[in-house]
Amino acid sequence: FRFTVREKTKEISSSLGIKMSSREQHYAKVREALTDALRKIETDDDDDDDQSNVMMIPTPFVEFQDEFPEQLYPEVRIERAIGGGVGGAGSSSSSSKNNSNNNEVILVESSRNSFRVSVKLKHSDELDAILTKQLSRFMRQRAEQFSIVRKKTTNSDAFDLSFLVTQKHKKQFVNSSLVAFMVDFLKSVDGEISEQKLSVSSRGRAVAEEFLGGFC
Repeated sequence: FRFTVREKTKEISSSLGIKMSSREQHYAKVREALTDALRKIETDDDDDDDQSNVMMIPTPFVEFQDEFPEQLYPEVRIERAIGGGVGGAGSSSSSSKNNSNNNEVILVESSRNSFRVSVKLKHSDELDAILTKQLSRFMRQRAEQFSIVRKKTTNSDAFDLSFLVTQKHKKQFVNSSLVAFMVDFLKSVDGEISEQKLSVSSRGRAVAEEFLGGFC
């Protein structure tokens, strides 16, 4: 893939934005975006006249975007609305903004030799935020066991987790399995947070019933 700086700048400026509400459609779009980003990573086996220039620099271009703008592809941002969509008729601007902040967000930034995935998990309430923070910290502390997990999130104010996939990973793993792992991981995290919330709510009700029973 060869692009001029002008063409690349134009493509980056027109980055994609996709808003989803269906859980399955959401993860189907995530899978599609990850598969496309992985396909764009060039390796030794790719037939490209400029391949040697790419392989000589082991630095993941996506991690140093200001230094390698001509090596980047347009980013893909996928959102899943939490709680019935973003905004709507009669919604105030502040309400719409708050709802938007609660959305699940997947940001895929790709380049010729790597791609980065930044994940914002659902924060529909305070309990969501607490569970998400704990789970994110658990994963980052074990980043060495999951070679594609970054120890530090790209933007800790906007995202909870980040993945980094390079040429090494593309050669080391079966590509379809690598994408499946990331998608299944995101699904599992979503389900785990929901289960933890139900568990906390159940324990809370049990404690409340026992406490109030003493007054009966």
